[in-house]
Amino acid sequence: MKDPRIFLRLRKLEISHCPRCVDLPMVWSLPCLEDLSLSNMDSLTTLCRKIDVEAAGHNTPPQLFPVLKRMWLIHLPKLERWAENSAGEINSSMTFPRLESLYIINCDKLASFPNAPVLKYLYLSNGKEKNSATGALVPMPIPLDCLSSLIRLNISFLPVDVVMPRDGQQSQSQRPLDTLRYLQLKGDDGFVSVFNKSKLQLGLRDCWVFVEELEISSCSNIVRWSVEELRCLPRLRRLHIWSCSKLEGKGSSSEEEEILPLPQLDFLRIYSCDSLLRIPKLPASLEKIDISFSRSLLALPSNLGDLAKLRNLRVLSCGALKELPDGMDGLTSLERLEIGDCPGIERFPQGLLQRLPALEFLWIWDCPDLQRRCREGGEYFHLVASIPYKLIPAPAPEPAPGRKKPVKWFLPSCGGGSQSQLSRQLSSLG
Repeated sequence: MKDPRIFLRLRKLEISHCPRCVDLPMVWSLPCLEDLSLSNMDSLTTLCRKIDVEAAGHNTPPQLFPVLKRMWLIHLPKLERWAENSAGEINSSMTFPRLESLYIINCDKLASFPNAPVLKYLYLSNGKEKNSATGALVPMPIPLDCLSSLIRLNISFLPVDVVMPRDGQQSQSQRPLDTLRYLQLKGDDGFVSVFNKSKLQLGLRDCWVFVEELEISSCSNIVRWSVEELRCLPRLRRLHIWSCSKLEGKGSSSEEEEILPLPQLDFLRIYSCDSLLRIPKLPASLEKIDISFSRSLLALPSNLGDLAKLRNLRVLSCGALKELPDGMDGLTSLERLEIGDCPGIERFPQGLLQRLPALEFLWIWDCPDLQRRCREGGEYFHLVASIPYKLIPAPAPEPAPGRKKPVKWFLPSCGGGSQSQLSRQLSSLG
């Protein structure tokens, strides 16, 4: 492999589990290489060495990765540098001219970011909360003007330092991150890095205004709803909050009365936030809501009945929830309602009873009182009888002492589909 002429037509290269490999061949000079994956190489310190060495048959140094589009760097614990010349001097201006997707996972010593002018997808992950050797991770500096074509950004258990461009250096025709649509933040470090309050004041706030989808997960340093941070996302349409174990949602009385500042939000999912007590008032733009496995939740948003565009509502495994809010007769667009494993909910509020005959899909399980009222002979049966697709099984008997309650499988939330599709889904779930 030392002679690059052998691999002139090579398009994809994967090298993995070579723990003693300290040097790569001149893969950076291959003219057709589009995909490069390096993983589990414990001794590799530099991606490109001797970049000033002329390739055979050329009078000038070759371009670095001239057509590379996708690159994976996974578990390279000693990787520190992108490139160096034959004298061992570090090349600080490494450029990937056509790189579109970059994945950097468990490369703890890599403390710089290359220039990638057409980069669209960036995934940065440490895979764990902190470095077991040092107890902390060095933030990776990412110049904001290197991300001007980015569409999707994922940061997982890794601190980053978004470096603001100097005054006068920012392009007037396009601000950085104008193309960014999807943002995923996993772990405490990612959220703090992106929504750093001091940098928001310096102009970083304007860089998130085009984001349409945000996913926040495993973030234990969020206790209240991050209202100020969410104000940076006026075009957000989809919000996912997963496994934020300390999110309680409590705030001052004024904060609780304030509507979540996301005027274009149409989908909200809150999943496995076990400390969550309350959800703030929600914007009228919402069409789908999925609140699942939040076992401490005491109440749904007080203005739920004002969401005239809401089509799908799912409430699952919220054991502390005792009732649905009044005023749900305002849900004039509601088509699909799923309530499961909420045994404290005994009846529907009067407003929701008015909407039941207009539903297209109703699924109720592990809510014994609701199930009895909706089944034949129950007081709600005449209201639900005309619903085309409904699943309201008889209340399951309590398991015998010493036996565990059987595990339930659930259909994907907020979906649609015909009865035959529904049958196939149930069959596939056993």
